[in-house]
Amino acid sequence: YKYIGEDNFEIAKHNILDRLKEDKITKEAFIQILIEELAFIQDSHFLIQDNMIITDKFVYQYYPEFYYKDKNGFFKIKNKSKEYLLTVKGDKNIENYLKRTIDQEGKLAYQIGILCNAKEREKKIDITLRKQDNVYSDSLQLKFGINAGDSSNVYNETLFCKEEIDQIPVVTIRHMAFEYGENKDVARDILKSAEEMKKENVFILDLRGNGGGNSVLPSKWIYEYCGQVPNSNGIHLSLNTFKLNGQNDFVDSKKNPYYINPSDKDLFYSPINIDEFWQENYSVNHSKLISNNNYIFVLVNAYTASSAEMFINLLRSLENVVIIGTNTRGALLSNGKFIVKLPFSGIDIQYGTDLNLWDEQVFKEGVGFTPDLWTGEEDALNSIIKLINYYDLK
Repeated sequence: YKYIGEDNFEIAKHNILDRLKEDKITKEAFIQILIEELAFIQDSHFLIQDNMIITDKFVYQYYPEFYYKDKNGFFKIKNKSKEYLLTVKGDKNIENYLKRTIDQEGKLAYQIGILCNAKEREKKIDITLRKQDNVYSDSLQLKFGINAGDSSNVYNETLFCKEEIDQIPVVTIRHMAFEYGENKDVARDILKSAEEMKKENVFILDLRGNGGGNSVLPSKWIYEYCGQVPNSNGIHLSLNTFKLNGQNDFVDSKKNPYYINPSDKDLFYSPINIDEFWQENYSVNHSKLISNNNYIFVLVNAYTASSAEMFINLLRSLENVVIIGTNTRGALLSNGKFIVKLPFSGIDIQYGTDLNLWDEQVFKEGVGFTPDLWTGEEDALNSIIKLINYYDLK
């Protein structure tokens, strides 16, 4: 409450009650009121009846054309001639719009790309170029990365697999599986892959579409791989287990697994004092990365989220790790620990028990982590294979 702003909640409470003056209201209408009045909670894990409240979600847009750099500036090749980029959107600071990427041969290059709020997507941008002594303008129709749309047909595959493509090991992890329950064998195989990858000079971790799950698994994987667990960036606050255990006492599993007895609401809704939190302060000294002689290429997209993003964060503390793809989901402010059902309306509310504060230069909710090399193409995996072969990294 204090982080998001107590005044915001008081205003929302007043507005919600003001809009509930009718004797009856449909469940759907009440859900919409809650979504509208609680929109200030920009937390990707906070859900009202499976509806995400966060509005500041950023997507990657780009133009599939490659630029290179020489002493005269950034240029593209057209009809065997160099054409130099002068401005983007009227701005001479073109470096702000050029992202490092991989061309069709596997060579490092640049492409025009921008991160924009999903609500304010750009349809096209204007550029100016110079070809010899001729300066001309062009208008580019931007593409969306494959991950800016529906991933259901692309990434909902086997939760884990290990294969070789062109003699390069590829470890695909679509879910941070828990080490108990129906996916315990998947978690075991994921951890086993860390031990196996120690022996490889180069390998690829494909985390596209990994929406998270087990928040402990990334640390265990890193430990199995290199014998150390790097610290994360930021500050981590977590609720004391007293409150969490108290919530479990409210569950009437025979009738409704999410039901909270109204007679227990005083305990459930009582303020949590600061001494009921435990806190860890994390910082990473990137001048002292953990030694790693292997090349690790990590493939991500906008559906890489939650504990999969924590995996990205930990991997960034190892030497020779390259993140490739687009920005990740941006879902680390809290977690999706619990779902409760409001006692009278039956509306499901998902909320977390953690508060993670980040340097926004490293991570921002709704934006996520940004990659070292950008590509929004569906065949991004093939681009990495070409890169590895082009620079003879096997």
